[in-house]
Amino acid sequence: MGQGFDVFISYASADREYAQAVHDQLKAAGLSVWFDQARLKPGLDWHREIEAGCEASRVMLPILTPRWGDSRWTCYETYVHNAIVPLLFEGTVEESFTPPLRRFQAQSIDFRTVEQDDWDRLIELVRERVKQIKANPPVRPDRTATTGFPPNPHFQGREDTLNAMIDALFRSPTTAVTQGRAEVVASLGGIGKTTLANEFVHRYWRLYQHVFWVDCRRDITTQFADIARQLWPDQKLGTDLTTLALAAAKELHRPLPAGAPLRLLVLDNAEGPDELKYEITLPQPNGTMLIEEGSWLPTCGSCHTILTSRFAKWPGNVEMITLDVLDRRPSRDLLAERAGKPYVHLDRDERRACMTLIRALGYFPLALEAAGAYIANEGPGFGMADYLAFYQRSQARTLREHAEGFTDYPASVYTTWRVTIEKLSPEARALLRLCAWLAATPIPLAMFSAQGKGLAAAGALLTGETPTKEAPDEDDVRGYKTELVNYSMAKAVGLGDLGQGFTIHNLTQAVERHKTPEEQADEWFKSTVNIFQVFAPAVLNNPAGWPVWRLIEPHALQLAEHAGDQAGSDVQGELTTDVANYAFTQARYSEAEPLMRRALSIDEASYGKDHPNVARDLNNLAQLLKATNRLGEAEPLMRRALAIDEASYGEDHPEVAIDLNNLASLLQATNRLDEAEPLMQRALAIDEASYGEDHPNVAIRLNNLALLLKATNRLDEAEPLMRRALAIDETSYGKDHPNVAIRLNNLAQLLQDTNRLSEAEPLMRRALAIDETSYGKEHPEVATDLNNLAQLLQATNRLGEAEPLMRRMVGIFMNFTRSTGHQHPHLLAGVNNYGVLLMEMGHTQEQAIAEIRVICPGLFADS
Repeated sequence: MGQGFDVFISYASADREYAQAVHDQLKAAGLSVWFDQARLKPGLDWHREIEAGCEASRVMLPILTPRWGDSRWTCYETYVHNAIVPLLFEGTVEESFTPPLRRFQAQSIDFRTVEQDDWDRLIELVRERVKQIKANPPVRPDRTATTGFPPNPHFQGREDTLNAMIDALFRSPTTAVTQGRAEVVASLGGIGKTTLANEFVHRYWRLYQHVFWVDCRRDITTQFADIARQLWPDQKLGTDLTTLALAAAKELHRPLPAGAPLRLLVLDNAEGPDELKYEITLPQPNGTMLIEEGSWLPTCGSCHTILTSRFAKWPGNVEMITLDVLDRRPSRDLLAERAGKPYVHLDRDERRACMTLIRALGYFPLALEAAGAYIANEGPGFGMADYLAFYQRSQARTLREHAEGFTDYPASVYTTWRVTIEKLSPEARALLRLCAWLAATPIPLAMFSAQGKGLAAAGALLTGETPTKEAPDEDDVRGYKTELVNYSMAKAVGLGDLGQGFTIHNLTQAVERHKTPEEQADEWFKSTVNIFQVFAPAVLNNPAGWPVWRLIEPHALQLAEHAGDQAGSDVQGELTTDVANYAFTQARYSEAEPLMRRALSIDEASYGKDHPNVARDLNNLAQLLKATNRLGEAEPLMRRALAIDEASYGEDHPEVAIDLNNLASLLQATNRLDEAEPLMQRALAIDEASYGEDHPNVAIRLNNLALLLKATNRLDEAEPLMRRALAIDETSYGKDHPNVAIRLNNLAQLLQDTNRLSEAEPLMRRALAIDETSYGKEHPEVATDLNNLAQLLQATNRLGEAEPLMRRMVGIFMNFTRSTGHQHPHLLAGVNNYGVLLMEMGHTQEQAIAEIRVICPGLFADS
C-alpha cells in the first residue's frame, strides 16, 4: 500500500468547513489523514493524486450532506471501499446517503448536533478499524477494465444522469448478490449514449473487479469469447468461439457469494431484447448437437449491466434512463471547449453566434462536438460566426462532416440513424419523412390519423416494398408513431384535450430531409403541406379551431420557410397568411404585421402587383394598421385592393363587397360618413344578390351600415338592421360565437342610447361571457366589452360595480401596448372613461391620475 494513510476524507467542496473540522480532530489524535487541502498542489495531476490517496487509505470518511452526492469525486472516492464510516452533518439519511452507502448506515455517526462524545467515538472507531486492517490487510483482486474508448476530455453536463445511473445500479444492495442489475440508456442516435456510458466507466471503474465493453453492432459471440479469456487468463481455453462465449455468458449470470467483487458489463448500441438473444449449437462427444438458448444480458449474479440503445421498450426488469439533449450551458461549453475557444474568452459577437449555433444544432452533443472539431481544425481566424454562416449555407454537408480530430467513437451525424431507420416499417419511415418538414414542436397525432392510406402509399414509394396493409386505420397510424417512439426517433407527448402527440428532434428532421433525393423533395414537401392543410381549421371566425392553431402555428411557419427552398411559393404565401391571420385574431399585432408584409411581398413577386391574392394581402395588412390606429397608412392599401378586385372580378363581385366594406369602415372611423354610406349600401346590395338575404356576409354588411346610421343619429333605421344581423349570426354560427357577441354589443349600445338600459344590460353581459370564453380574459375584445358594461352601470349610478370592470379594461389595453409596442387605439379613451368614473366616485383629479399611473406607469408625464 506504499506510504499509507489511516483516513481519507471525502467531501463536496461546499462542505469544506465540516471536512476541515474532522481533519483537525483526527490530526490532533495522531492519525495520518489524506486531505485534499493539504495534498493537492498546483501543477499536479489531481485525478491521479486522488486515486492514489484512495488506494493508500485504510478508512474512508464521507462528510454527508444533501450536497455530497452531487460531486463527481465523492462517489468515485468512496464507493469501492469496504471500510467506510459515514459522518452525517446535514439533512436526513434519505437526502444524504446514496444507495451504495446505505449498507454502512449502522456504522455512521450523527454530527448534526456535535458533542465531544461524538468526536471521541469517531477517533476510537477509526483507530480500531485501522488496527484491524493493519493486522489483516485486504487483498485487492486484480482488476480488468476494458472500455470502448479513451476518456472524452470535452465531456459536459449529465451529472444528474450519472448520479441516477450509479444509484440505480446499487439500489437494494442486499439483493444485488443474487439478482443482476441492468439499466438501459435510451435515446435517438447522436444524443450521447455511448459517451455517457464511456464516462461512467472511466469515472467508476474502481467499483468493479471486471469491466467489459461489448459493441453490439459487431459480432457479439466473438466479443464474449474475449470476455472469457479475460475472466480466466491463466487457463487454456481453446479456440472455439461459441464455447468460450457461452461460458462467459453463463459466468456473468452466475450468483456469487455475498461481498464478492462486482462486475460491470456495457452492451453498447443494443438494438433491442431480441437482438441480445442467442441460439448456439454445440457438438456433443456422442456426435449429437445440443442447442443452447439464452440471452447475453445477465439477469442474475453479481454483474451490473448498462445498455445503450435507441430502442425504448425494454422489459420491466430493465430500468430505463431516457437521455435527452444537453441543457443550454453544457451545450455552450461543449461547443466552445471543443473548438478550443472557451466561452469566457469570446467577444460579444462570437458569443451571440455560439448561442445561435447551439440552438440551430438543437443542443445535440454529437453535432456540437462535430461543429467544435471543425472550428478547431480551421485554426486561428475561423470562429463561431464563420461556422454558423457555413452551416446555414450548406446544412446537408455539415451534417455529414466527420472532422479530423473529432472524437473517434461516434459515427458522423448523417449516418448515425441509418441502422435504426432500416428497422422501421415502411409506413413508420414515411411518417418520419413527412414530419421532417414540420417544426421540432409537438405534432398532433390527429394530423395523420386519417392518413393511413397515404402513409402506406408513401412507404411503398420510399422503400419499394409492398404496404403491410393497403388502407391502415387510425390504430395502425398510432402503431407507426409507437415504432418511432420505441426506437427513440420520436418522443411521445400528451396534448391535453387535443389527444396524443409526438416530437421529433430538429436534427433528426434535418438528416431525413437531406437524405431525401433531390428529385423527390418537392413531392414529399407538398404531401406534408397537403396533410397539414387538410387538418388545419379555418383561421378566421372559428374560435373552436384556435386551440389547434396554438399547437400547429410553428408547423405552418416551418412549412412556409421550407417553401422558399421547394417549388412552393404559392404555398408559402398561403401559410404565411394563415399564421398572420391567426396572430391577428389573438391581438398579437406585432407578430402579425411582419408576417402580413412578408406574405404581400411573396405574392407580389409570384403573381405580380395586380393579382387578387395581392389584394387579399393588402386588405389584411390594412385591417391591422386600422386596428393599431394607423388609419392614414391603411387607406391607400384599401383603395389599391378595391381597384385590383374590381379589375379582376368586376364591380359586383363579393370580393369587391369586402373591399367596399373595409374602406367604408375606415372612412367612418375618420368621420367621413357621407363618403362611407354609399359604399356600405353598395356592399350590402352585392352580398344580398350574391348570397341571399340570410348569409353571414350579409349580417356583416347590415351591422356596419347600422353603425353608420347610428353615428348619424338615425337610430330607428339602425335598430332593425342590427336585430336582423344578430338573428342571421345566431342561426349561422350558434348563440355563443364571437360574431354574435359583436352583434349583441352593438344592439345593447343602441338600446342604451335610447334609454332602454334594462334591455341593454343582459345583452352586454352575454357578450362579455362569449368573448371571455372565445378569446380568453386578457383579450382586447374583452376589454371593449368591459368598458361598455361599466359605462352602462355608471349610467345607472352603480359606480362600485363599474369601477373594477373599468380598472380591468385599462389593464388589458395597457398590457397590449406593452407587449406589442403599439399603443392600443382605445387605451386613451379607456383611461379617460376610468378617470371620469373615479372623479364621479369622489376622487380628486390628482388622486385619479395616481390610480391610473399604478395601472399605466409611464403613460403620463410627471408634470
